[in-house]
Amino acid sequence: MSNFKLFDVTQSLTNQEITQIRKILRSPFFTHREDLLLLFNALTSNKKHNQSLENLFEIVYPGKNWDYARIRNCMSDLLSRIEECLLINYYRSNPIKNQLILADIYRRRNLEKGFSSTIVKSAKSIKKSAIKNADYFDALLDYYTINMQYSSSTKRSADLFLQEVSDTQDALYLVKKLPVICAQLAHQLVRKKEYDLGLLSGVTDLIEQEQFLKIPSIAIYYYCFKFLTDPNQMEYFEKFLSLLENYRDQFDIAELEAPYRLAINFCIRKSNEGVESFRRTSWELYKEGISSKILLENDYIPRFTFNNTIAAALRLNELQWIESFIKENAHLLDEEFREATINFNLARLEYARNNFDQALLHIQKAETKDVMNNMISKILLTKIYMEIGAIDTFVSHLDSFEQFIRRNKVSQYHLKNILSLVKYCRRIIVLPSFEKSKKDRLKQAIIDEPILSERSWLLSKINS
Repeated sequence: MSNFKLFDVTQSLTNQEITQIRKILRSPFFTHREDLLLLFNALTSNKKHNQSLENLFEIVYPGKNWDYARIRNCMSDLLSRIEECLLINYYRSNPIKNQLILADIYRRRNLEKGFSSTIVKSAKSIKKSAIKNADYFDALLDYYTINMQYSSSTKRSADLFLQEVSDTQDALYLVKKLPVICAQLAHQLVRKKEYDLGLLSGVTDLIEQEQFLKIPSIAIYYYCFKFLTDPNQMEYFEKFLSLLENYRDQFDIAELEAPYRLAINFCIRKSNEGVESFRRTSWELYKEGISSKILLENDYIPRFTFNNTIAAALRLNELQWIESFIKENAHLLDEEFREATINFNLARLEYARNNFDQALLHIQKAETKDVMNNMISKILLTKIYMEIGAIDTFVSHLDSFEQFIRRNKVSQYHLKNILSLVKYCRRIIVLPSFEKSKKDRLKQAIIDEPILSERSWLLSKINS
C-alpha cells in the first residue's frame, strides 16, 4: 500500500486538513462523486494503511465485483481533490499574492474600479509587510508589473513604472542568487567541487556602487559571499553578524537557518585553523539558533546540531552548562536517536572531567551507524586510550581508525583531519622524552598542520 502517492499524502494530513477535505468532498462545486468521500474516510480512519486495495474496494463499493480500474480511478480523483485543498490553503496563506492576482484579473477584464481598489489594497499590504525576503520582492515586482501593464493599456503614459520594474528585477535577482552562491562556496570548501557562479561574477562590484546594500536581504548574503571568498578579512564576517542580528525579523524563521549555519561553519573552520576567538562565536550562534528555534526541525533539535552545540561548549570548557543543556533539552531529540545521542555527549562530558572509565561506559551505549558520529567517537576513544596509558589498545585502535576513515566516504577535510591526528599520535608515542629538539620539531609540525581539529590536545601530550 505504501507505494501509492495517495496513501503518503493522506498520512501526512493534519486533523484540520482532514476536516477541510471532507467539506470539499461533500461540495458539488468540487465533485459529485460519493465514492471519493467513502475512500477518504477509509484512509484517514486507518492512517497506517494496512488495508489492501481489495478491502478498500469492499468499503467503497459494497457488494460489487472487484474492479481494479475502478478503485484506481477513485484513488486518482481523490488525490486531485486533496491536492486542490492543499493549493487552496497555500494561496490563503499568501494574501498579498492573492490581491495581486485579483488585481490582474480586473485589469484583464478592463474593470477599472475593481482594479483601482484592489491594487491600492495590495500596495498597503506590501508596505506593511515586516518580512523583506524574496517573496516580498517577488510581490513588489508583480505590483509594479501589473501597474505598468495597466498604464500601458489605458494610455496613461505619465507613469509607466518602468524604472521601478527594472530596479525590482535587479533586487529580486540578487536576493535569490546570493544565497545560492553562498551555498555553492560553502559546499566547495567541504567537497572540493568547483561551481560556475554564473552571472554574479560580473555584478559583484556593482553591488556596493548602487543602493543594493541598503536592502538587508541582499547585504547579509553579500557580506557572507565576501567572507567566504576572502576569509582573512574579518570585517566582512563582523558586518555579516551585525546585519543578521539587526535585521533578523525581516526573514521567515525557516530562512534564517542557512545564514546561521554558514556563519557557524565559518567559525568552526577558523577555530580549527587556530583562531581561538571563533570558538565562543560559534557556541553563541548555536545557543541563539536553538533558543530562537532557528536551528530546530519540526520542534526537534537535530542530533547533529545537538552534538555540535556541545562540541562548541567543550572547546570553551563550559562543562556545567553542558550538563544542564543535556538535562533540559534531551526531550527535544528525536526518540529514535535520543539514547545514543545522550550517551555520546555524556561520554564527551565525562572525558572532559577526566572521568575516563565513565566516558568509556557511555561510549559503549552510544552505538550508531552514522559515519560522522562514529568518527567523533573514535577520536574520543583515541584520546582516552592515550590518557589511561593503554598503549597496546591505543596502537591497535589507531590502525583500525585509519582503515575506517579510508574505507568510508567522508569529505577531504575530514579525511585529512583524521589522518593527521593518527599520524601525530603515532609520532608522539615513540617520541623520546629526553630529546628536546625532536619535541620542538614535532610541536612545530603540529602547529603548521593546516587541518587539525585536535591540535591543542596533541600539543598538550608532547608537554606532558
